[in-house]
Amino acid sequence: MTFDDARKLIEKKTWDKALEASRRLAAESKKDGTPLLRTAELFLKAGRSQEAIACYTWAADIFARSGFLLKAIAATKLILRLDPTNAEVRTRLDKLAAQNSGPAPAAPSPAAPSLSEGPLPIDLAPSRDPAIGILPLFEGLPAEAFQDLVGPMALRQLDDGTEIIREGKTGTSLFILIHGEVDVETSVRGKSVHLARLRENDFFGEIGFLTGKPRTATIRSIGAVEVLELDRDALTSLINRYPIIAQRLRALYIARAEHTVEVVRRTLRT
Repeated sequence: MTFDDARKLIEKKTWDKALEASRRLAAESKKDGTPLLRTAELFLKAGRSQEAIACYTWAADIFARSGFLLKAIAATKLILRLDPTNAEVRTRLDKLAAQNSGPAPAAPSPAAPSLSEGPLPIDLAPSRDPAIGILPLFEGLPAEAFQDLVGPMALRQLDDGTEIIREGKTGTSLFILIHGEVDVETSVRGKSVHLARLRENDFFGEIGFLTGKPRTATIRSIGAVEVLELDRDALTSLINRYPIIAQRLRALYIARAEHTVEVVRRTLRT
């Protein structure tokens, strides 16, 4: 069974057969729930929200089994958009968040460390290995901590060329890239300088969150992308309880700042 099989049945408006084809597609899928997401979108365009919810549910299950926790969370949030009062789905979201639980970090100090301290020896390099599960930023937190964070996450689906962050503008949200790619650029003496291309599981916006200063780069979507946006208040509340998150953010901030300085130096030499 393929996505095209389901698509053709949806186009013919043979709903029962289309849903059965989608169910078989889910049963045959091993690691990738993306075809189910596309099928759900077709059902939505046809005004069939219940069938779309079923496809989103199957997609979330596939992503969760394969270790793509953020994608599973995003698919579950799509269900809540269609049925925000569904208690079963909210329970499912809590269970997904609990999958990130691990040994709790050492007892935190009363206040989060200042930015003047040096970076911690932690690997914050982006990873697309599903075995990693969730961003290193949140690894080791107890289940209830991540559950508190997942709830306020806002899923944003963006078109090609959307400016998610604009250099010079104020913003304090943190973003996690769920699907697609984004370009990171900054301006040096009126010239646009490409800094990086970020992909799934990368996160950005930490500088504005940590410093409260205007954004230092423009980040623009390449094709359609999905991001989870973390509200500053929710993340601050969690950091107050687990300052290790601020330490890890600071480590990434310093590493990226050093990378930016080096790129700018090379640009000025040319």
